[in-house]
Amino acid sequence: MFQINATSNEMVQLVPTRVSALSYTKRGRWQEWAAKMAVVTHTRLSQFCMEHPRDLGATLNGLEKSGILETTGQYRAKTYHIPGHMLPTAEDVFESTTNLEPSTTNLESNTTNLEPSTTNLDEKGRIVHVQFSYPFVDDIATLTPAFRQELETIAQSPRTKKKLSREEMIQVILELCRGQYVTSGALSVLLNREITTLRGQYLAPLKAERKLQLAFPRTPTDPKQAYLAT
Repeated sequence: MFQINATSNEMVQLVPTRVSALSYTKRGRWQEWAAKMAVVTHTRLSQFCMEHPRDLGATLNGLEKSGILETTGQYRAKTYHIPGHMLPTAEDVFESTTNLEPSTTNLESNTTNLEPSTTNLDEKGRIVHVQFSYPFVDDIATLTPAFRQELETIAQSPRTKKKLSREEMIQVILELCRGQYVTSGALSVLLNREITTLRGQYLAPLKAERKLQLAFPRTPTDPKQAYLAT
């Protein structure tokens, strides 16, 4: 079970009752990070808590129902935040990625780097932001050659054919967006289709059908909007 201490409209501190099991140094780091974090995910909290994931999920759901926390997203990509808190924007995620180099350590599993504003590249060249459970594919040029080839192979049919059935295109889009957020710009490059066509004919309908969810739901028309298959 969690103790919740919402000290202001800008932060929420989540402290597990078993935090005493952590070392003094790690406890200090965790509490410092938690005090700064206004957005958390089940995956991120699981790295610092000894509770079973099912118990953790039940606690978070209870906090949501009681109104202590609000949520955005669905299923494993759901984020929890205090009411009224502004969720990360596309600018927060992409603005500081210009000079990043691919890393062999995925930030999501790196418990020593706890700065909430940190953005990094994972081993595949995807953008990883501490407030999101899944990485982002945006600039294709930052991806490793092997991973870029993997995505291009998935998108081979639309890349090489001007005409493709709607069902085939949807299948490819969902496969590209499985387990990662992909921006409309990246999808345009991978699928060899105009962004406006993709948004109007595929991305918006798939969002309406709840087959895709937005990374930035409060700014649905953001040019850097990214999509995740549900």
